[in-house]
Amino acid sequence: MVQQRNGLGLVEDLIVAVHFSEWQDQDHLKQAASNFPQHRNVGIDEQTGVYLLNNAMAKMEGKGIYQYKHDKSTLLYP
Repeated sequence: MVQQRNGLGLVEDLIVAVHFSEWQDQDHLKQAASNFPQHRNVGIDEQTGVYLLNNAMAKMEGKGIYQYKHDKSTLLYP
């Protein structure tokens, strides 16, 4: 079961899975991405940040940022 909540409304059409590696949240992000294929998605590890500018990722830092695409999780950063 995928837990879904409304965000703060600061960014449109973005799915975020927090504590991604620590909670082994790959299946959660995969299901959410399948439910909302028109949305971008990221899995963000603890001690990691994503900076957004004009609704796009402008900078990333920290341990790991992932994206679910083409049936697998792909490391975007580092």
